[in-house]
Amino acid sequence: MNFIHDQYLVEVLDDELAHDRAMAVADIMVKAAKRAIPDVTPKVEPLSCRYWSKDAKALYRRNKRLVPWPS
Repeated sequence: MNFIHDQYLVEVLDDELAHDRAMAVADIMVKAAKRAIPDVTPKVEPLSCRYWSKDAKALYRRNKRLVPWPS
């Protein structure tokens, strides 16, 4: 895990459960933020990428599951 200014980087296996792991990390981040800043609605955009880049974007398949950027 790494924190870069406004992004958390979490390394997980790149397999069929990567999407579920990304969503779980996003849920944990929102719950933790609500405890620290209860008057602010936190916004989290999970994405999957094979290397870190500020240009990375969340990409989804038709079934609405994340796929690694770049595809």
